[in-house]
Amino acid sequence: MRIRRPVELAIGDEFIVGDQLLRIERNPDPDDHPDPDPTYFWSSPKPVSPFRIVQIFEGGARGACVMARGTTLQVGAAVGDLVFPNDPLVSDYHCLVEEQAGTVVLTDLASRTGVFVRIQGIQQLIHGDEMLVGRTRLIVDLSVNTKA
Repeated sequence: MRIRRPVELAIGDEFIVGDQLLRIERNPDPDDHPDPDPTYFWSSPKPVSPFRIVQIFEGGARGACVMARGTTLQVGAAVGDLVFPNDPLVSDYHCLVEEQAGTVVLTDLASRTGVFVRIQGIQQLIHGDEMLVGRTRLIVDLSVNTKA
């Protein structure tokens, strides 16, 4: 279903931007501390990030994987942390995923083609709601046709 307002996502939830299927994942805990022996190594500090987004290809193969910078990650065709310049259905500034007080929130940035999430449980539909079934876009039309 196309989102109309910011929506809360859980780790493992998937959403669609243009032709891209994207999944929210938790970042693994860093494992870069010294060994029990006195062996040390130097590296850049690891940035703290509450989540990452992984692109899922048809058939389930994993594609691009981008870690949130701080608490936000932007998706777009021209600007963002995860950019799809060759997808004509992705707007320049398409959507924003951010962690707010321990919750991951997905926001459509007034994109042309919308952001779609999977319906959980029963959902009441209203006039103008949009859904994707495969690659077919359905629009709920509850207008009354008065022509005879």
